[in-house]
Amino acid sequence: MFTDSKFMSAKDKEKVLEAWETFLKYGLQEKHFTKRLYDHLTLRASFIAHYSQTGFYSYYFTSPEKATQFISQFDHDKNYLTTEYGDDYWVRGEYKKINLAMCDVMEKYKVGLYANCKGEEFKGDMAIVTGLMAKHGIN
Repeated sequence: MFTDSKFMSAKDKEKVLEAWETFLKYGLQEKHFTKRLYDHLTLRASFIAHYSQTGFYSYYFTSPEKATQFISQFDHDKNYLTTEYGDDYWVRGEYKKINLAMCDVMEKYKVGLYANCKGEEFKGDMAIVTGLMAKHGIN
């Protein structure tokens, strides 16, 4: 399916795709966000490193709004525009096949992931509303 590139073997591309599927399948859990996946996202999929793997995870996956933005980069319906730069160059050139394969895998999981993000966003908003109501003595 993949071919060797100057900085990434076909085998490494397969391993990234396997890690990607695991990460999506288990709902973007930190324990499945591997260094291999982080390196690919920051070196070949047009994401900023955010200082470290932990910083990247914290930036994108502790906020449902940011997670939704992240997911949208890999969504076929969103024209592959990068979350951070607004361009589609990451799905052209040397790493086109692996990046488009990641988008294909996202298609299997995006509905559930978007729904989880929306649910988490709602819960967070409701906590704010409930807190404000309590502050003002409203049940």
